[in-house]
Amino acid sequence: MPAVRNVRSLGPSKNQKGIPIHVYVPPTFNPIHKIIVSDGSTDYDITDLVIEGEYTDGITSTIGNFQFTIDNSAEVYTNSFKLWNELKVYLDYGTTATTLRFTGKIERPSRTDNKIVLSGRSLAARTIGKNVTYNAVDKSRSEVLIEIIEKYFSYITTTNVTEDTELITIDYFDVPFWEVVEDICGRGSYDAYIDHSSDFHYFKGESITNPSEVVVHTHNLLETGDFSPDLQQVSNRVKVYGKENNGIPLISTADDTDLQALYDVKEMKIDDGSLVNSEQTQARADFELAQLKDPPTVGEVKSLMLPTIQPGEMIRISDPQNGLEPKPYQIQKYVQSFSNDDPPMTTLTVQKERADIPNILKSRLKFETEITSNPNPNEMDYTKVYDFSTSVGTFVTTERAHIDGTDGGYYVLKTTSGNSTGSWTSPTYELSEDIAEVEFRVEGDKLAGTPPEGTKIEYSFDGGSTFQTWSSSTVTVPSGRDLVIKVNLSSAETEVKAVAALYKF
Repeated sequence: MPAVRNVRSLGPSKNQKGIPIHVYVPPTFNPIHKIIVSDGSTDYDITDLVIEGEYTDGITSTIGNFQFTIDNSAEVYTNSFKLWNELKVYLDYGTTATTLRFTGKIERPSRTDNKIVLSGRSLAARTIGKNVTYNAVDKSRSEVLIEIIEKYFSYITTTNVTEDTELITIDYFDVPFWEVVEDICGRGSYDAYIDHSSDFHYFKGESITNPSEVVVHTHNLLETGDFSPDLQQVSNRVKVYGKENNGIPLISTADDTDLQALYDVKEMKIDDGSLVNSEQTQARADFELAQLKDPPTVGEVKSLMLPTIQPGEMIRISDPQNGLEPKPYQIQKYVQSFSNDDPPMTTLTVQKERADIPNILKSRLKFETEITSNPNPNEMDYTKVYDFSTSVGTFVTTERAHIDGTDGGYYVLKTTSGNSTGSWTSPTYELSEDIAEVEFRVEGDKLAGTPPEGTKIEYSFDGGSTFQTWSSSTVTVPSGRDLVIKVNLSSAETEVKAVAALYKF
């Protein structure tokens, strides 16, 4: 007979690691709330009059909103509430609600069937409709935000703007403020919101975990919705258009070919005129691809009210039966609900919202308003531009000449004094792989010149050993990765502002 093992001796040895155990214990106190409407001189406590209501708050792309229905059968408040009055919600655990969690501005006070319905948006609504004109060169992202807020919104404080030392060069002209916020946040995976006291918060995403709130399947969890990876919001190819350089589009593209093979190509186009060189457009494309290429975990979790939650916080959730292992989850937005028939509840939207019809329409409207002309009819993915702002390449009876004008003028390529012909050859630009198609652009004045053929572009993909003359809108390139561009001038009057290669792999 085989030996019988001593069961008591089984267990982890001193060199073995035990299975991690997570025990999340929600607070044992009951949530308590107070709701006040203020007209600036009088505070109306409507807590006991609320029949039902809720408010939503969230980060960056989410502007908080609210709607509360109150009993007015006694006709006491018929004419009490006006447009732009403030609605304040206080939430705590215990017996008294003293901590302000949400402030909104009433945008529609309506009356029906002895009820008053108060609806509106959070204090962030005060910034909607304000467009920003601002530029900066090599300035930290947090400093840019602070300067914009100080310029346009004297009533907003910035005590909760986390220092972000990454430098950006931007040029905003008449851009809505929240689009600016989303742009800056998106460059570094940061989140932002305006709180109940008009203080602006800017912080690294997933950097704050609520210290006390948890949602546990055996305690305060009420419902877990359709919680699964969502392919609707995936993009595995991102093409970024930066600021045009002398009419030449600045393009960079980021691809995940493995995910394209798995899910088909799902492309996103981004127009960002604040990006002024290829390094910036490529960095934006790479960042957006990293954020968008993997299907996000999307879903809603409903629990008994979590009174201390604030926008952008990570919340610890445990619901193993529905695939939510015990850990902190990023909350895109949350809804605090109040009702005479049910206990106060919190609904958490985990990670990001599913792309519903309103969001799709918003994205489509934004895309349509950005369309002006087609600067890229051949659907190229990258741009290499030489604009002679710096002296590079080889000059043969040509020079980099300064032309006086506004903002310090600009530089052009032209022939040297006494010469009517000449050439400029670019440095070798090494590509990451063989090009499939390329087209060339040249911008300037009096390019036709004499003789009739005018300015000519030649190109090489072997580092300049052999050249071909460009004569069509696109060129199929058989091989080679070492791009050299040559510009031949045929007139002393010709001034070349920029020359570029637009290409795709």
